[in-house]
Formats: sequence, C-alpha cells, structure tokens
Amino acid sequence: MFRKLVSTVSFSPALVGQLAFYAKRLKKEEATRKAGLIFTALALVIQSFAVFSAPEPVNAANAGDLVRGGFKDRTAMLNACKNNTEGFRELLDHAHITCDQLANAKSSEIHSRVKGKDAGWLSWNRTARFGLQNGETMMTVGTQKIYVRPLAAFDIKNTTGNGSYYKAFVGKNSQGKEFAIMTACANILMKERPKSDPDIKVCELATKKMITIRKSKFNAKKHSESEKDCKTVPVVKKISVCILATKKMDSIEESKFNSKLHSKDPKDCVNEIRVCVLKTQTMTSIKETEFNAKLHSKNPDDCKPKAIPAASCSSLVVKKISRTEVELQASAQAVNGATIKSYTYIATDSSGKEVLRETVSSAQDTHSLKHTFQNEGTYSIQVIVLTSVGEQKSDACKGSFTVTPIERCPLNPELPINDPNCQPCPANPDLWVKDENCAAKVIRSKAAVNLTSNSDAQKTVAKADDRIKFTLTAKNEGYADAAFTFEDQLEDVLEYASLLDQGGGEFNKDTKTLSWKEVTLKPGEEMKRIYTVQLANSIPAAARGVSDPTSYDCRMINTFGNTTKIDVDCPAPKIVEQTVKQLPTTGPTENLLFAGIALAIVTYFYARSRQLKTEVRLIRRDLNTGSI
Repeated sequence: MFRKLVSTVSFSPALVGQLAFYAKRLKKEEATRKAGLIFTALALVIQSFAVFSAPEPVNAANAGDLVRGGFKDRTAMLNACKNNTEGFRELLDHAHITCDQLANAKSSEIHSRVKGKDAGWLSWNRTARFGLQNGETMMTVGTQKIYVRPLAAFDIKNTTGNGSYYKAFVGKNSQGKEFAIMTACANILMKERPKSDPDIKVCELATKKMITIRKSKFNAKKHSESEKDCKTVPVVKKISVCILATKKMDSIEESKFNSKLHSKDPKDCVNEIRVCVLKTQTMTSIKETEFNAKLHSKNPDDCKPKAIPAASCSSLVVKKISRTEVELQASAQAVNGATIKSYTYIATDSSGKEVLRETVSSAQDTHSLKHTFQNEGTYSIQVIVLTSVGEQKSDACKGSFTVTPIERCPLNPELPINDPNCQPCPANPDLWVKDENCAAKVIRSKAAVNLTSNSDAQKTVAKADDRIKFTLTAKNEGYADAAFTFEDQLEDVLEYASLLDQGGGEFNKDTKTLSWKEVTLKPGEEMKRIYTVQLANSIPAAARGVSDPTSYDCRMINTFGNTTKIDVDCPAPKIVEQTVKQLPTTGPTENLLFAGIALAIVTYFYARSRQLKTEVRLIRRDLNTGSI
C-alpha cells in the first residue's frame, strides 16, 4: 500500500541530478539515527540497574552500632537476636525484650522531640560521644560497655529544637514498657534509663511522703519501707449552706458550720431580681427586700447608656525570652474622650511577696516591659492602667511566668548539669564521682584551643588546615593513690582532621583511640596530656551517617570528662544537606517514564529516516524503468 501511495507522488525529472546526492545523505542519516537508537537502548538498560538496585549510602555503618550497619529488614533483626550477633541478644535480655516481641514489633518512625521538647527516648550505643553534661551515662551488660544518651542528642545543629524522624521497629517488652529498635544502627531505645542497683519504695518519716530512694542510700532512722507509716492528712468535707446574714449560698467546711449564721435550707436564701440603678444607669441584681423605687427601676428602658468617657485594660501577653527573662506586652482601650496616662507592672512570687512594681508613663494603647527574675518559681503578674477615668484592672491583664530550675546533675542534683564535677564515678557509673562510696576520685577535664586563630576552639568555626590543640587534665581529689590511664576516643574528630602531634601517646587505628601508659596519681596530684590535630586542606562533603547522624555533621564532638563541640566550616553541599530535609522524589516510575519518552523520540526519527530512504529508492526505480 505504501509503495502504491508513493508511486503516485509527482516528481520533477529536473531533480534527477540531486537524487543520488539526497540518497547518500539519507543513508548517513539512517546510520546516525540507528547509532542513537542503540545507545539510547543501552542507556535505558543501565538506568534500570540504577532504579532496581539503588545505591547504598557510603556512610551507612558506625563503630557505635549495636549491630554494625543495622538491619535491612525484620528477618535480619530476628536472625541477630537468635544468633546473638555481636552480643545483641544479651542487650535485649537486659532490656527485657524477647525475640518473639521483636517479631511482633511494628515498623514505624519515631521522633526525637515533641513540641520542641525531648521526647524521652534514650538510645543505647557502643561508643562514648556526648558526656554526662548531655545526659550520657555508661552501663555494663556482661562484658559489653554500653553508653545511654538521649535520642535528641543525635539531631544536627540545624534541626535542634525541631527534632528528626528515625525509622524503627516499635513494640512493648515483658514489663509492658515501650521499646524501639532503630533499623539504621540496631540501637535499642527505651523511655527509662537502665539501672544497675534496684530502687525501693520508702517513706520519709519526717514528712510522711512516699518516694523512691536507691538502696545504697536508704537510712532506717529517717525512712521506712512500710506504707502504714505514711499516713495522709484527711480531707475536710464541704457542704452547701446559706449565710443568713447576707442570704447568699456558699460552700463551707462542715467543721466550721455555724447554725446561727448559716442554714442548709435553700429556702432561707431570698431570690434576687434584675433591676436598674437609676443613679448610675447600669443594670444589676438587687434583693427584693432591698429594692428602692426611688433609686431603682424594673424597667430596662430607663437604663439607656450615655456616651460617657470609658477605658479598660484589654490584655497582657507574657512572652518568655529566656529561662529568667520575660517581656510583658500590655494593651489598653480608651473611648469617648478618655485618655491613657501610664502602665504599672506588678509581679508577686508564689508566697505573695511583691518583687516588681514599675510604673511607666505612656499615652499609647500598647506598651511592653522586659524584666529578669533571678529566683526560681512561679510569678503572678498584673498590669494596672491609669486613665483619665481612673485605674483600670481586669482578669485579661493578669498572667504568670515560671523560672524553671537549672537542669541538675543526674547523679548529684545539688550541682548544675554543666558543673565540671558533674561526672560519673570511674569505678561505678551509677555513683557521683565525689560520692563517699566512689573508690576512684579522678576528675577529668578537657580544653581545646585553635592555634591558627589563637582562640577558644569551641567558640570559633574551624576552617581547612586549622591546627587545634587538645589538653587532657586528670586530678586525683581522693584520699588514696589512683591508677589512671589517659584515653581519648577521636572517631568523630578524625572525620575532618588528622593527628599532627600525638603527644607521646599511642594511636589505635581500629578503635580510633589515643592512649598513654597507665600512671599513678597521688592525692591532690594533677597530670596533663597534650596532642594536636590538623584539619584537612579540603573539608570533606561526605553525607551524614545513616546509623550515627552525628557522623560528618559539620561538628567535631569529643568527651573527656566534659564534652567539647567544635563547629567545622563545611562546603556548600553540606549546607544544602542541613537545610533541605529531603531531595525531590525520583523513583522507578519517574526514571522509566523519562527513559521511555527519550527512546520513543529516537525511534521515531530512526523510522522517519528509513521511510525517506524507501521513498528515494522507489523514485529511482521508476526513473530507471521510464515510468517518470
């Protein structure tokens, strides 16, 4: 049919000289189209490999993983439990989690924060990173050293406050408590911190209050394990009575009831009626027995409001700036010629003591005042607006502000969390370092100086080729000799730097630990160890770790007693990584659709070249046979 149609197409014999040239050009064009079609088909095959076998992250595993590299699926997790891979089942037993409970756990996502606050999840990890100041403590499970820290500590600095999502299997253990297993690193997550020593429920005899006290601190003279010794104060019953003197219903404690002044019978309480006080032209409620026809009227029409000057205190917004500082934002209204003269801010503490009274002259309808409350506790705040029609108060102009306590040291609540002495006992991590039961009393501390800029390394962004000097200090504050070994774990530091001067220490490449020979510290004796690192001349743009989100997060975190955090000047791709939470989705459907369209276009042009070649061949045949 095609040949028949082409044979009817008119062709000028004058173009015979160009026909051979045109045929050669079509032959070359067909070869080009054919090569394009072949290469496009090959590209489609290669693309299918990328789609159906997605690449794995290069930073997918970390030495801190409970099972290195985590789990790809539930089957891998169950096999690790049954085979006790890397001691995983021993850790599950310590958390009261069975393999059957893992099998029933739901695949889900957990979030490190709830409305900006720590969600309470605690992650078990094999390496120390954040220190006690950031809520990290150590425990021993068999022969395994495990570090427990808040999951929110994994959040990178750009997401701090907002939190992050982590994929996990979520279920309940044998004690009915919620647990989660992170798929990326196999870390166990619990809402309660594991304890080595059992707690007991006791009663402080002095206050008769039930509390939980660790067994080692139990004092039989001050406390009792018997709930019978903890008697509660009985609550006085309240009854509804009528005060005869004023005919008003009220609720009075039965022990205070006076039959001469009160009555339990509601009939003794005369009803009130709605009347209008003619003198002030306002509607009110007055008892029938006190109604005065000269001063009052039952007719609402007699109470028509007049356009008189009026003012009011509209609102008070208490805006928290920091733990102790607050901004008070007050607003007022003045109509019909009334004016605003000043704002008086009054604050009282929980005992009712006035701690602030400040009057500020202002004729504006809004005003704000900043104030700092140093002491902990809740403060009641009120604003009184002075106007041309008198002082204006209202419930809308009242508020409150709470100065929360400074976060305390977990092992000694008398110390703030950032105190250098807030450290666990080296011999027993469940005790404070200065507890009388702590055998070793070596206080560790660490300082970092940026030698290149001659500044505090924690307050300076480290740049390429910068040299940073770390100083480790150990002081024996005990009463006996203490054997001590200087050890510093540098895994996170060496992601962006290399050791320039080991300071006489030995570096273990497998554990990324720099250590010195054991020394004996006399009581009161202090020793130091110094080493230097140098940042790479080109800061790597490696992606954040999958199992450990603090890996390659543009910070070098290191703990020796206290924790040092040094920000690194990362290249632009890392800034994008920290800003953009997720790249555009390009799954198999989008990739194959794009490749299919490209293949269709190339195929079309190849088929068109063949069609033109066929047309020329038919014309040449007809020319040779004398048809045209």
